[in-house]
Amino acid sequence: IGEDTVSTEVGLKEEVTQDFLLARTAALRGRILEDADADGVADTPERGLAAQLLLIDPEGLYRTLTADEQGNFSARGLLPGEATLQLTSYLVGSVLLGDAKRTFEVRAGEVAEVTFLLQPARTRARSFGGSALRVRRVTPSVERVPPGSAPLVSVTVQGDAEKVSVSTPTLSTDLSLVGEVWLGRVFVPPNTPPGVYAFEVTAQRGDETASRRGQLVVDPEIPLLDAVADGPIRAGETLDLSATPLFEAAEVSVQSPLGDVQLTEGEPGQYAAELPIAADTEDAVYDLLFRAVREDGSVVEQTRRVRVLNTP
Repeated sequence: IGEDTVSTEVGLKEEVTQDFLLARTAALRGRILEDADADGVADTPERGLAAQLLLIDPEGLYRTLTADEQGNFSARGLLPGEATLQLTSYLVGSVLLGDAKRTFEVRAGEVAEVTFLLQPARTRARSFGGSALRVRRVTPSVERVPPGSAPLVSVTVQGDAEKVSVSTPTLSTDLSLVGEVWLGRVFVPPNTPPGVYAFEVTAQRGDETASRRGQLVVDPEIPLLDAVADGPIRAGETLDLSATPLFEAAEVSVQSPLGDVQLTEGEPGQYAAELPIAADTEDAVYDLLFRAVREDGSVVEQTRRVRVLNTP
């Protein structure tokens, strides 16, 4: 509670005490389980299902939770109060048993338990052959994004799709096939309000189409550029730099008193470089300015500080 970073004076052979105020928080955990006969009781043995959920915590903040292949999901650091949890995305063809949205109390020092039941798609009458066209998975590179961003999304498709596109309320964009996944960006307009931002992925093969919904959580506090300088570093060594712009970048670079360097793209949307630190660099803290240039020429900047150690 309050400041998590403070500045204080320390002196040789002196002891300095600094207090931080902490709140006792709550936690949430749960599972997405199969109920093949739809009797309201999870199957035995229990079988989990992957899914996505939206949590609105007692502070009114939105969190996207992802249930793994065993159906497990969790959230920590919740302040006590009323929370809302909604199941937003699960395997196409499955049937949700019960309410998609649950409201419950979380109490300090306790773990709230929530379970959702799904009748899985494979228990229904219709079956799909191996050649059926289906959008199996939609995976954004990040869950929380700021307005004006364009995060990457990867899509796994069953069947030989000729075209895969992602559509938002304002724009439709074609994805590119990279290896076995389709890759592209979801454009979030600069005037998008905070909250859930839904999009839809559509795969096409001739006259056949398949679609699946996805979502992001828009948060104005998230930076457009995530930069990392792996310090502290000793003089004479090499500093690792990395940056992930949440948009299509034409160029990413770093300017600093330690030298300038151009970052190169490795994995899609991820940039990295190494900056050699001269052996005679003074022992001090230095500012590094990360600059990502958009395709339209506008620039997004972020400063990171790094300590260079040069002591006997």
